[in-house]
Amino acid sequence: MARAERGWQVPLAVLGPRGATLTAAGALLASHGRTVEEASDKAEAELAALLGHLALRLRIGRFQAAALHLLPPALTALRHRHPDADVSVVDVASGRGADGISAGRLDLTVVASRGTPLAPPPHIRAHPLLLVRDRETQ
Repeated sequence: MARAERGWQVPLAVLGPRGATLTAAGALLASHGRTVEEASDKAEAELAALLGHLALRLRIGRFQAAALHLLPPALTALRHRHPDADVSVVDVASGRGADGISAGRLDLTVVASRGTPLAPPPHIRAHPLLLVRDRETQ
């Protein structure tokens, strides 16, 4: 309180025998404080709603074989766990998936790599989903 009074250069409360009472300046600032607190609570609630909505958005890039064999069971499981999720799936050439993530157009991508292991940029993590051996190398 003393710090606020120094900052505003006006007494905000008066000490009396039964405790402190707000001065007119103190009452004025207190009413604005309630307004600021209400606005802050509202902003916090709106931000939480926005972040919750963003967290339920998933943009997936995929190549044709992944669309046919890998994604349907994964998307079905996702729908059961998060029925409100906003999921979109777009065709992406395997070599271009990381570009879509880097540009912010995709959240994840399923790509194919034959022979040469993937080398994504450092800000992207790659996780092998399925390893298929060539019949010639078996």
